[in-house]
Amino acid sequence: MGAWGTGFYSDDYTMDVRDNYLDLLRKKVPPEEAVSQMEAQWRPNRDGEQGYLFWLTIAFLQWEYGHLLQERREKALTILSGPVDQERWREASSKDQQKRREVMEKLAAKLQGEPEKVKKLRPYTHKRLPWQAGDVLSLRLGRECEPWHGGTYAWPFDDLYTAVVVMDVWEEDIGDIYDIPVVAGYYWLGAEEATMDALEGIPFLRGDDWFRGREEQKRYLYSANIPYRMDRLWYDLKKIGHLEELPIFPPEEWDYEKKTNGWGLINQMLVMEWLLEGRTIPHRSTWSDPEADRERAWRRAQAYFKGSDSSSKALLERMRVFLFEGIGEEELQKKKQEEWEGLQKRYTDPIHQKRLWVAIFQGEEPPFLIRKGKET
Repeated sequence: MGAWGTGFYSDDYTMDVRDNYLDLLRKKVPPEEAVSQMEAQWRPNRDGEQGYLFWLTIAFLQWEYGHLLQERREKALTILSGPVDQERWREASSKDQQKRREVMEKLAAKLQGEPEKVKKLRPYTHKRLPWQAGDVLSLRLGRECEPWHGGTYAWPFDDLYTAVVVMDVWEEDIGDIYDIPVVAGYYWLGAEEATMDALEGIPFLRGDDWFRGREEQKRYLYSANIPYRMDRLWYDLKKIGHLEELPIFPPEEWDYEKKTNGWGLINQMLVMEWLLEGRTIPHRSTWSDPEADRERAWRRAQAYFKGSDSSSKALLERMRVFLFEGIGEEELQKKKQEEWEGLQKRYTDPIHQKRLWVAIFQGEEPPFLIRKGKET
């Protein structure tokens, strides 16, 4: 039957009809035109088992939003006075049948009364991207490398910078329309923000978003995401220049997958390729002052998680504990061992494995790291 409860909207069919109707209203389709479009699509009069729910849902929504027509009210009340809903629930328990009757009686009582005042739904909007193709953006290696969150092999990359160029933009229609940037990452790392001069002649990153260690799976172009507030904070996203002529990539690169990815994916792919090739990691000047770096990390965390929701508070507390209380030596070694075992399965080349092992077990750790059970 597709129902998980006796409530009117505790039903796949009624929920889908409701969402469809409200979606059309938010697209500024007039109510009766919306009903006509939906009737052609849903064909409720041909659905003997649950088509009646279509008309009840439409009537209830129009009553709720203040534009119920008298003919639709009468049609719904005729349905409610008949046995069709009771017949549909005949195999339910007597207790559920009684609850369902009460639900439908309340619905009938509402439809017999005056409709609600007219309600306006927020129309869908187009979330425009602040950049265009050819714009070059500075991108800080953020959350994926933060010592409290990222893999230990990524810790030395915390607070370094790279850059990307916007290659294309596509629209994602999920009600509101979002401009989604397609970017190519520079194969570059620096202790400071990139400059256009520093990026001159730098190759682009070929990364594998599934981290399978296979050359044939690597690509240059990846869809990122519209820059939300948290993205700007995590990654210090900002425009640093513009290319009048876009870089040239193989034709097959333009057959990119239209699927949004977090900006951190670019960071993760860059970190992994950097380690696999055994490249030297730029050293951050801030790591020369443990206390200053700890306070910097804490201030940034407070900016990230200033929301009052429980998830934000939990993440902030997790970072506070790591920064000011530290991590147990046994817990840290277990974390490193788990990372090594996971990467060892993905990357089977002996040279790659050796470099990853060194990065995990001998890589530089933040000077402010407090290791419980061992001298800092």
